[in-house]
Amino acid sequence: MKHLVPALVFVVVLPVLLSAQPDPYVGSEMCIQCHTPERETLAGSPHAWDDFNALAEHGCQSCHGPGRAHVQDPQDETLQPSRERFTAAERRGMCLECHDDSGHDEEHFAAGLDCASCHAIHGFDAGVTGAAGDARCVSCHESATESMSFSTASVAAISTEAEPRPFRSHGTPHAGQACSSCHTLGSLSEQSWEGRAGTERCQTCHGQTHPRFFASSHARAGLSCTSCHTVHSGDRVDELAPDSYLGRASQSCVECHASAVSEFTFNERHRLEEGIMECTSCHNPHEPTQRVRLGGFKDQLCAQCHVDKSAPFVFEHGASLVEGCTSCHVPHGSPNRHLLEFQSVADQCYSCHVSAPGFHARFTSQTLCTNCHSTIHGSNLHPAFLK
Repeated sequence: MKHLVPALVFVVVLPVLLSAQPDPYVGSEMCIQCHTPERETLAGSPHAWDDFNALAEHGCQSCHGPGRAHVQDPQDETLQPSRERFTAAERRGMCLECHDDSGHDEEHFAAGLDCASCHAIHGFDAGVTGAAGDARCVSCHESATESMSFSTASVAAISTEAEPRPFRSHGTPHAGQACSSCHTLGSLSEQSWEGRAGTERCQTCHGQTHPRFFASSHARAGLSCTSCHTVHSGDRVDELAPDSYLGRASQSCVECHASAVSEFTFNERHRLEEGIMECTSCHNPHEPTQRVRLGGFKDQLCAQCHVDKSAPFVFEHGASLVEGCTSCHVPHGSPNRHLLEFQSVADQCYSCHVSAPGFHARFTSQTLCTNCHSTIHGSNLHPAFLK
């Protein structure tokens, strides 16, 4: 019995002693008495909403840690309940106690960043959207800054605009868009902008403009939007050929279609060099290539400019009607002044008309068939296209 009494005393007294230990937490009202700037910005933050208070039992200290020791000795910096005392992973874990991290990437976290590196905790207007968010992205992503030809200082310089954006004054089609318009936190790697996945991201905005891109030759070859277009600036073509005589759209084509572009060096050519037209004047890079666009009534692509050579005629030239102008003409450039496939007009005609009438036997390759068949593109008067 004498050994039982001390044990009973221990069992009874220990909880009393433990309960007598002061609560390490104090109310948030104690925090805001000194931390005035945070109090003012916190009022507009989701962390001041009732929903947060219902989840965060200890208010400010749910994120910053216990604060009673700091209140008792505010001058001792070692007692300050700072988030910096925790590792980035631990700080992220604090946020995830309330916030869902679905859709967030691992790249930022692998670089040692935590949620507060991009998101404001005490304020609401300095998050990852809008001008403040753009400036926050630019402060780390120097490579993007260089390609956009603007600096963090220039972001601040235009921050007085009603809807400031870093892109606005730098010649990019994405002027007025925020970083987060394209870069979601689940797709920040360079690879995510290549191939079909990258194109699908662009198509969320540009799908109505280019609805048939996935059926185009470029898409089937594995190219994406960023194979030709830049996201952060409008100057990629200058980087490809800064001294080129070609227009901006055609310069992008040179990178892959050098052999086709070289055909424009012939004396007889379409006027690409003079800037009168671009590759895109005839070729639509965002749509499938259709042979029918070159031939057939109302489908002749060339007829958009060469109206006098286009149908309808009473008597059609069969080759032009079926295969289009390219059955005889080389569209980019040719030694022949009419852009024919053969230097000799007769050779061009004989390439199809091998069984010419007998009285043509006296003609040679130097004979101009068009001396008689002058309306070769089509006639309203004679089936043989005679004068």
